[in-house]
Amino acid sequence: GLLRIHASVAFARYVLARLVADFVRLHPRVQIDFVTADHAIDLVEEAVDLSFVTGPFREGSHSSRLVGRFERIVVAAPDFLARTGPVADPTALAALACIITSYEQAAQRWRLSAGARTEEVVVAGPVKASSGGIAHELALAGLGVALVPDYLVSRDLQSGRLVRLLPEWKGEAEEARAIWTGGRRLSFKAEALIGFIAERLAGHPDAAGL
Repeated sequence: GLLRIHASVAFARYVLARLVADFVRLHPRVQIDFVTADHAIDLVEEAVDLSFVTGPFREGSHSSRLVGRFERIVVAAPDFLARTGPVADPTALAALACIITSYEQAAQRWRLSAGARTEEVVVAGPVKASSGGIAHELALAGLGVALVPDYLVSRDLQSGRLVRLLPEWKGEAEEARAIWTGGRRLSFKAEALIGFIAERLAGHPDAAGL
């Protein structure tokens, strides 16, 4: 049968696409209809069985299950760093152009931790982005420093297109959840997909390397 799922463009591309491909190989009688959008949708109006959301989430009228957590790391392009020089500690970010993700609460305050140490830095920059995927592309273009989930940038770090700054420091983890209309009984195929994704993400913290 058909399973209609929603996710942001970046999460669908970098995480879900490969997982869904593996799931369909295991369950060839299931058909998946992807709906990608970088904004919240009405699950009933869009006839969506499951929505996979990342970042802050309020239960409201929906039910949810945690399927994964991703590290958020600080990155920039080599040409940007050639102009600004190395970043020695988190407080130095306050003097650099940073790319703000406007979907977060207190988006211009980056809270970074390294073990027991924590720093909260007020950042600013020329562009605010409504999604991590846009922030990723802006960082690649050398516009500034970005704080993004690791699944967006692992390939770029491997290729050298981006550089991780302050490697011992991390932002607050980004959670990924499957949500569905509250009070609605999930189909067997929806439950199976949620369980499959949660299991795979638990075993592979670097989702882009799946």
